[in-house]
Amino acid sequence: MARSDTGRLGRLAEELEELGLPKRGGNGNTESLRAMLLEEIDHAMRPEVHEGRVASSGTVLEPGADPGDWEPGTQLEITRTPVGDQPLGAARRFADGLSSWLLRRGDRGGDEWLLFDRPAGSERDLVVLAHVLDATLVQRHPSGAVRVVGGFGVLRWDRLSWHFEPPVATWIDRVTAPPFAGDAGVLEPLLEFCREPSRAPDLVDPETAAMVGSLQTGMWDRIGWRADLRKALRFVRRREWRALLAKVQQRFSPRPR
Repeated sequence: MARSDTGRLGRLAEELEELGLPKRGGNGNTESLRAMLLEEIDHAMRPEVHEGRVASSGTVLEPGADPGDWEPGTQLEITRTPVGDQPLGAARRFADGLSSWLLRRGDRGGDEWLLFDRPAGSERDLVVLAHVLDATLVQRHPSGAVRVVGGFGVLRWDRLSWHFEPPVATWIDRVTAPPFAGDAGVLEPLLEFCREPSRAPDLVDPETAAMVGSLQTGMWDRIGWRADLRKALRFVRRREWRALLAKVQQRFSPRPR
C-alpha cells in the first residue's frame, strides 16, 4: 500500500473513532477486520467512475452468525455463490448494496456473493442484516451516501461529513434511568419512529406486520396466482403457520366497496 494511502486511511480511522467506531474494527475486534473495514469505507467514499457514473456497492465483513439463521432472521431468501479466483475489484462490481452483496472473510478466505430475493438497502435493512449476521456492513447507496453499520451503531457519510447514531438500546438506558416509571419495552419503537418517521410501517413485530400487511403495498402486491403461491411458500418454508393463515384470510376476505 502506498504511503499516501496509509496516511489517508489513518486519518479516516482517527475521524471515525472519535465519532464512535470501535478502535479495533467492528464486530470481532481484530486488526485484520479493522484494515478490511477501513479499506471498504475508503473505497465507498472514493469509488471508480465509469462513463460518468458511480455504481452503488455493498460489503458484508466477517459474519459471525450461523448461516442457517440468516434467512429466518432477515426474512430474505439468500443465495450464496463463491467468489472463487475473482480479483477483489472485479468481485465488487457484482455487489450493488441492495439485492446483491459481497461477503468478505479476510484472512480466512472463502469470500462469497450474497443474492437476496428483494432489495434490502435501506438503513433499517442494514441494521437488521448486521444484527442477524453478526457482521459489519459498508454500503454506498445509489444516492451517494455511505453507511457503516454494526453492533456499535450507524455511521453515515452524506458526502460532506460523518454522522454517528448509537444503537437505540443505549438511548433507552438513558431515558429509563430513575425516576422513570413505566414499560421500557414500549419506548424502543417510539424512539425509532422519532429518529426516522418514514420507518413507521416496519416498527411492528414481523408476525403483526404479516397480519396487517404493508401500509404501502401489502404482501400480495403482485397480481396472479403464481405470485401468491411464491409468497405463500415462503411462509411454509419458515413454518410461520399463523401468519400464513392470517394472510390467506386477508387475501380472500370480502373487501369493502
